[in-house]
Amino acid sequence: MASDRNDEYDAEFDVGRLYVWGVSLLIGFIGYTSQIFVYWSYLGGFTPKGILVLGAFNFLLHLLYYNYYLAVTVPPGHVPLGWEPPRTGANVYELKRDTQKPRYCRMCRSFKPPRTHHCVECERCVLKMDHHCPWTNNCVGYFNQAHFLRFIYMVDVTCAFAIILHSLRLWELVKDSLNGTYTVRQPTQTEVAFLIINTTLAGLVLLFVGILSGYHLYLVGSNTTTIESREKSRVEKLVRAKRCQPTPYPYDLGFVRNLKSVFGPRVLAWWIPQRAAGSGLDFDIKSTLTPPVYWPPPGYTRDPDAPKTLFKGKDGTRVVSEVDADGELVIRQYNSSADPAALESGGADTKPFDSGRDDDKSATGDEFDFDDDDSTDSDDELIDAQPS
Repeated sequence: MASDRNDEYDAEFDVGRLYVWGVSLLIGFIGYTSQIFVYWSYLGGFTPKGILVLGAFNFLLHLLYYNYYLAVTVPPGHVPLGWEPPRTGANVYELKRDTQKPRYCRMCRSFKPPRTHHCVECERCVLKMDHHCPWTNNCVGYFNQAHFLRFIYMVDVTCAFAIILHSLRLWELVKDSLNGTYTVRQPTQTEVAFLIINTTLAGLVLLFVGILSGYHLYLVGSNTTTIESREKSRVEKLVRAKRCQPTPYPYDLGFVRNLKSVFGPRVLAWWIPQRAAGSGLDFDIKSTLTPPVYWPPPGYTRDPDAPKTLFKGKDGTRVVSEVDADGELVIRQYNSSADPAALESGGADTKPFDSGRDDDKSATGDEFDFDDDDSTDSDDELIDAQPS
């Protein structure tokens, strides 16, 4: 069994490396074949114009490569060994949604700081986890988020530069063809082929990465991760349904401060790769909020004692998890003739089973009951298991 798991992990690891090699080769293919077969002759080789344009293009290309290297190799940040949440004085508390205790990861055997989630691909808890990116074979988290963002923005800039140069050459060829004369030289079939192929590839990359870049600009502008954007959407729905109190998102500090929290305090140095400041264990919150703040807010999920449908058959039979009159969590099967209201009262024909779950709860507040590692945030793990 252990051997099977290791083989599966090795296969996944190889696929991840394949993605990285694929991205690296695509960047190199577009970048270097464009220069060799299109730009070099078009710009006149070692002329002032050629040196200036190709120098700028290669600067962008190698800055793109370097940021990709950092996005792939820099760890996103992990919970320090033995870390425990402060019992008092924290800006934000993130509690388990069923017991209202500090979140604890049973797989990593550690508490989770705010904005931390467990990645099922990396098999570790990641500080300020945004998502697991297959294209970098790495999680995007606190310490490499800026590298990832610089990488995708450099993809946009470099592809746009390449498309402009290709378009200028293509426009020149069209004019020369119409006039019957060639201002530079008559193109070879190889040049025309790479002109078409690279323009198409660069255009597709710019389209898809541009959409991703726009989405992440929106996220970083509101100091939100991909996971937190789903949390915010759910909170808004619960507020509209009057199942949750209106709660402001605590990490939105304003557009400029949000960008500085990711790229660094010096605006002119945002394009320069640098190590993220801070620890990733605590975060500033809105000045209008008084700590401690609880996010996601109470009521984020339904009452843990409410019946939950585990299985629904085609004949109407339902298997439901619920708390019985004695306070025991049981699993019951309801037949098709059962009144739906019986799910709340337990008055239908049932087959009870003891689930063996301990639903002990502790009070919320500045001080918590730090119980053992039996409690794990199942809802949280469900979110974490969905890489983007």
